Amino acid sequence: AGYIGISTGLAVVWILVLWRRRAAYHKAAKARYARDGLLVSSSWPSWVRKPVSFLIFNFVLLPNACLLSGMVFAGLLAVCEGWSWPVSIEYVITNMVDMSTPLTPVMPQTLQG
Repeated sequence: AGYIGISTGLAVVWILVLWRRRAAYHKAAKARYARDGLLVSSSWPSWVRKPVSFLIFNFVLLPNACLLSGMVFAGLLAVCEGWSWPVSIEYVITNMVDMSTPLTPVMPQTLQG
């Protein structure tokens, strides 16, 4: 839970900082900064922009998107099967990472599950 909160918080702060910077430069009508991306600034050298974008995407945004979608599907599965939410999240994680030894012994029994 600590990693999730920290990485999500850092991603949100980083995006807000760059978004605010981009808005300020657009107001100043500096065309040079109009190409700023969501994660990096165009004023940074290319050899910095590319690895920073890669690292933020692969180690912050993508894991958090997978986790969020897993939580949504675990909630739906918990409602359909009548499981507790922790059990359903364990089942979803087992399937997301294709574990050979499941985290939980439960299996869906209903047609909706």
